[in-house]
Amino acid sequence: MEDWSERDRALAVGLTALEEATTQHGNPVDLAMDSDSEGWWAVKQVMDQEAAAEERYRERHPDLPPGTRLIVKYAKGDPELEELLDD
Repeated sequence: MEDWSERDRALAVGLTALEEATTQHGNPVDLAMDSDSEGWWAVKQVMDQEAAAEERYRERHPDLPPGTRLIVKYAKGDPELEELLDD
């Protein structure tokens, strides 16, 4: 394995700092842990269209072999992918 470049190391350090400073929802950790923020958090339900497409595909193809990895791509504007939309 090759050694990491300076850029690779800087990106890893930056990612680590970001992950330590934010919650799983991308909010600042110190705000999430601040007792003064209690009651001020709103939850919005949204549909993850990418995950929904994969779930629908798996439901229609129950006999997929173990280990099958599905690649989910946004198809609008790509004629080759648009042909797969009904599958």
